[in-house]
Amino acid sequence: MCGITGFFNYPDFNNDKSIEKLTSVIKRRGPDDSKTLKIEKKLILIFTRLSIVDLTKTGNQPMISNSGRYIILFNGEIYNHKDIKLNLKKDGIKFKGRSDTEVLLEAIDYYGLDILKDVSGMFSIVLFDKVNSLLYLINDRFGEKPLYFNYSNKTIFFSSDIKSFTFKKRKLNINALSNYFNNYVISHPNTIWEGVSRIQPAHIIKFKLDFNNENVELIENKKFWDFNLTN
Repeated sequence: MCGITGFFNYPDFNNDKSIEKLTSVIKRRGPDDSKTLKIEKKLILIFTRLSIVDLTKTGNQPMISNSGRYIILFNGEIYNHKDIKLNLKKDGIKFKGRSDTEVLLEAIDYYGLDILKDVSGMFSIVLFDKVNSLLYLINDRFGEKPLYFNYSNKTIFFSSDIKSFTFKKRKLNINALSNYFNNYVISHPNTIWEGVSRIQPAHIIKFKLDFNNENVELIENKKFWDFNLTN
């Protein structure tokens, strides 16, 4: 269990003190290391790490791919990362450490996001494509690792912990509350807070970030995997 949070062009977090406060919310999820990466002072990526697969610093995040194109925040575990790594090494891809995060990152860089169809695991992912200024929010097949977000045409704020959104007063989502009382569950993509959504299982949400004009555009929300029921 690790902690993920961050934002683009979010006025509520405009100084280091507010970023530290935001980090403290997810610190309990990752007590071993914490790091903040600022991209053009607009996109802030924050990660707190619980070291499991690779206990060394080579597994720290945010992690940048060898090509420099992608930056990843990853919470979870890739069960078949050794097989994926073996195939990448056969094609000449080199690795700095033993973490499944690095394997996933280099696999995405090499194969593209289609590799997620072949990834077995539980995960929530924030991925930034520096070349095209694209931000991806990704969830595993069954939604085991939650990832929440709030966005407008100017800002986006995301976190793996719903408590991160209580930094300011929010309205309760009445429909979600009704859903809970009737069915004992809040269905995706709703959350208890109005304006805060949870990414659906096996989905990739793609945002275009405009650093010059400070705009956010939701380009795509698609499912990358589905059940394949056979007789």
